[in-house]
Amino acid sequence: GDAVAARLLVTVGAAVGTLGEVRLDAAAVADARARLAKRPDEAPGGSGSLDIAGVPLFVHVCRPATFAVCVFGNGHVGRALVQVLGALPASVQWFDTREHDFPAHLPGNVEVVATDAPERDVGHLPAGAYVVVMTHSHALDFAVVEAALHRDDWRYLGLIGSRAKRHQFERRLDARGVPPEVMSRVTCPIGSGALKSKEPGVIAVAVAAE
Repeated sequence: GDAVAARLLVTVGAAVGTLGEVRLDAAAVADARARLAKRPDEAPGGSGSLDIAGVPLFVHVCRPATFAVCVFGNGHVGRALVQVLGALPASVQWFDTREHDFPAHLPGNVEVVATDAPERDVGHLPAGAYVVVMTHSHALDFAVVEAALHRDDWRYLGLIGSRAKRHQFERRLDARGVPPEVMSRVTCPIGSGALKSKEPGVIAVAVAAE
């Protein structure tokens, strides 16, 4: 008929445009923000239709592109990094062997994985993940890094530690027949850019930026 399509753009803090009537705008804004507040797998978290007093509306939800980050280690830097990642559009898996040491309160985008063998979990990480290794044990760090180097589909593999630790890992891998260029794919030390500090929070910010 004579109906004219109208559009209203809704974000968490603003609404731009109009559907032509105040009541329609108010109902659409309320519905859109309810969807934005849900996880994508929760109803009504995604796109869908809405009917207001016989007026059909279509709500299309666009979310920021998320990226997977897999953090191995629940030490001071690991805890700080997870808090920083909580402010980003990241899907975070946090691995550690110490099940009861995880904080009680975590950002909503963080999944805790208590595991007896983190190195075996590496094979199940999502493709394209950013992997950060910072456990309480050099031996466990090595096992996780070695397992990760058997894959080539991660976007980043970072290892906390000094250049001396890096050289030690290179020697151990070389003794196992792993070519030196394989270790060259590992970022170590991590977070060694402009921010120079040993404070966990500063390291976490630097690693997140990296």
